[in-house]
Amino acid sequence: MNHFKGRIPDMPQSGLNVFNVSYNDLSGTIPETLQRFPSTSFYPGNNLLVSPNGMSSGSNSEDGDSHHHMKYGVRIASIVGSIGAVMLILFALMALYVIRSQELCGKNQFRDQATGMEVKLGRFGRHKLFRSSKDTPVTNSMSFSNDHLLTSATRSVSARKELLTEAVECGYSDHRTESTVNNVLQNYPATCTTGERSSPGSPLCSSPHLIDLGVSEQSVTLDVYSPDRLAGELFFLDNSLIFTAEELSRAPAEVLGRSSHGTSYKATLESGHILTVKWLRVGLVKIKKEFAKEAKRIGTIKHPNIIPWRAYYWGPREQERLIISDYVNGDSLALYLYESTPRRYSRLSVSQRLKIAIDVARSLYYLHNEKGLAHGSLKPTNILLTGPDLTARVTEYSLHRLMTQGGTAEHILNLGALGYRAPELQSASKPFPSFKADVYAFGVILMELLTRRSAGDIISGQTGAVDLTDWVQMCNREGRGMDCFDRDITGLEESPRVMDELLAVSLRCILPVNERPNIRTVFQDLCAITM
Repeated sequence: MNHFKGRIPDMPQSGLNVFNVSYNDLSGTIPETLQRFPSTSFYPGNNLLVSPNGMSSGSNSEDGDSHHHMKYGVRIASIVGSIGAVMLILFALMALYVIRSQELCGKNQFRDQATGMEVKLGRFGRHKLFRSSKDTPVTNSMSFSNDHLLTSATRSVSARKELLTEAVECGYSDHRTESTVNNVLQNYPATCTTGERSSPGSPLCSSPHLIDLGVSEQSVTLDVYSPDRLAGELFFLDNSLIFTAEELSRAPAEVLGRSSHGTSYKATLESGHILTVKWLRVGLVKIKKEFAKEAKRIGTIKHPNIIPWRAYYWGPREQERLIISDYVNGDSLALYLYESTPRRYSRLSVSQRLKIAIDVARSLYYLHNEKGLAHGSLKPTNILLTGPDLTARVTEYSLHRLMTQGGTAEHILNLGALGYRAPELQSASKPFPSFKADVYAFGVILMELLTRRSAGDIISGQTGAVDLTDWVQMCNREGRGMDCFDRDITGLEESPRVMDELLAVSLRCILPVNERPNIRTVFQDLCAITM
């Protein structure tokens, strides 16, 4: 700093390239010939020096810079604040969406019943029957009634579990049964004497068993509160268990599974008795007179390898058609064959597989020869293994007798997708379950027992991709039947002969319909196999 004072003289030299008089005490106006130089040539310093083009002194420049930075900071703060506000709004909207989705989850599960299709190896009710109400309290269960469906996260049901209907017969007429129910509705105490009690345990498995082996377990949470009783008629098929429609209305219930016939529930009466309830899909059921006739016929079934019905309910609205049975402790054959959780179920031995096959054949023999009824929905998800000896008990039988032709055709179509439909049903104009179709499905199940593969599996081989039945037939033709057997049992000493004999029976069961044996022959062939 030189502290020069005075005015800056004109400097017309055009060759002047560098000029700097900052840090002095000059005054006056910057000559026009020097105004081409930047402000740093004159400032800071020279506080009295005036620039015609708006140059300011150092202090003014610093003030301007400060003001500029302040405005920039305010702008940045505004942008950051705006972004933060938008993020908060988005977060709030997402949280609201999640809450609303959870609230509607249960309702959607119920509303889907009318259009629910069968799910292979599972992988959940009432169509518009329960209505939500903001005035009703939330409880920790679901009850069967006419109103008030609420949802919460208080009950978890494994997607691998599902339940089945049961049946027992009683000779009551429609009028007598209705009268008895009406008397019970008025006079029967809340704690009633139940018949045979079922043991608590894992839910009963049904069609389709919800065990989607490629999908992780999914929980469904459903809670229902209802003060209203079911307004229809409850018809008992035997007198071993008595309860009222109002008690059923109040029963806490869990959604356990869905099939092409409808949705299944586990319901607990106030007495402690546990029921399984099959809520039949809308539009599938025959008119009341025909339904009652077939239900009573099916209700006469009593066999150790068949789960019987207890009652049925006919409501005033089309969606109120229930089949009621005991809740039975056990898991489906499908879970034992195809489970994805290691060591959750012990591997079935050769003798156990043979026993299961005989049990199922025995139940079919009874249905066909003593009751004149086809099962119509035979598959591993409808075979329940109960007790320490894994006694096989079939479920979901003869429901086609209650269905319209359209409902039956739809169910058979689903069976085809799963691999259990007999070829003759595929080409029929009005397909209907038959004894020989049951034998075909049983043959497929025998192959599943032998291979521990699902009927719906597509298996790659030298000749391309084939389904289970084609693959087993191909292995047998090529003399390598052992290649298709489950490796868990192929090394056992007793397995080769028994497995070969079971394979031979299974292959006969899937022959063309005119060559296919009846269930009597199949049952006798299985009983002739010794360990």
